[in-house]
Amino acid sequence: MLDLADGVAAQYVVAEGLAPQARLAIYRNTVNSTLLKALQLSYPAIEALVGEAFFEGAARLFIGQCPPSHAQLDSYGATFPDFLAQMPEAASLDYLRDTARLEWAVNEVLHAPDAKPLDLRHLERLNEDGLQSVRFVSSPAVRLLKSDFPVDAIWRAVLTHDDSALADQTGHRPGLAAKTHTLRLFAGARPVCRSGR
Repeated sequence: MLDLADGVAAQYVVAEGLAPQARLAIYRNTVNSTLLKALQLSYPAIEALVGEAFFEGAARLFIGQCPPSHAQLDSYGATFPDFLAQMPEAASLDYLRDTARLEWAVNEVLHAPDAKPLDLRHLERLNEDGLQSVRFVSSPAVRLLKSDFPVDAIWRAVLTHDDSALADQTGHRPGLAAKTHTLRLFAGARPVCRSGR
């Protein structure tokens, strides 16, 4: 009903005191507000980096162009980092896409199912043939992210309101210091970013 023209959608709406177009407007406003809130919850550091007005405008454009494909809102917004990267207004924030990718990875880790921890005692009891058939599978709550920017430091600086650290990190330019930042996210009581270079 979000993408149907009012005249077409109105055929499916019972008036009962309100015109179908008015009911559709209420429905669409509720859906759009819910999707905006879902993006704000998934990307709080991005909203803080770009400001509330820019974030809301970008999010509303994203919602209009990329409506959810299913009702589970935990997975809505996965393509928001790429959407932001294509916005001309964000071109000067070259670290924005990767910082948004980090926030999405944190979101995925927070919503990942619990995994049974590796039981080392079980491995100790295996004979050589048994060890040959062992396969290790990554936990569903682990993400690996590579970036040319120190996005973990940017993310932390934004969320802790450390303007000095943020200014230090966002001045980073790839090529000046040829570093690749590799982050590993682990679930637990709270997400942990472990940075390697």
